[in-house]
Amino acid sequence: MKVAKEEPSHSTEGLALDLFLQGIKADATKKKYARTLRKIVCGIFEDALEGDFGRRVDQLARLSRENPKWATGLVLNLSKKVRANKVTKSHSNYLNHHHLTVISNQSRNSDMNDVTVSWKRIHATFPEIDNELILKPSNTS
Repeated sequence: MKVAKEEPSHSTEGLALDLFLQGIKADATKKKYARTLRKIVCGIFEDALEGDFGRRVDQLARLSRENPKWATGLVLNLSKKVRANKVTKSHSNYLNHHHLTVISNQSRNSDMNDVTVSWKRIHATFPEIDNELILKPSNTS
C-alpha cells in the first residue's frame, strides 16, 4: 500500500466527533460519552453553538482552534456551574462530575483536532467527585 503526497485530506469537517469517539475503546462507553457530549453541546452550550450534534462538535473544535481562550472560558464556566449546581439527580438541569469528564476526555483528541486548551487549569477547577455514591461494605456474618 502506498499513500501519495496529495492524498491526505486536511479538512476537519465532520471529523471532530469521529476523533472524540476513536479515543474510546468500549462500545458502551462510546455510547455513554456520546449521549453526554450531545447533552453538553446541544443543551448546555445551546446558545454558544449552532446546528445538529455533529456540526456543533465540529464547531466547538474549530472555534477552540481559532480562539483557545474562548474554549477555555467556556469549559471553565461549565465547571463553575457544576460546582454551584444544587439540583437533585432527577432534575433536568442536573450536572455532575461525569459531564466534566466527558469534556476533559476531549483533551485526548485535542492534538488530533489541533486544539490548544489549558487542560491543567480546567481540571484544577473541577469539583470533587460525589463520595455519597461510594458503596458501603455490606455486613457479612
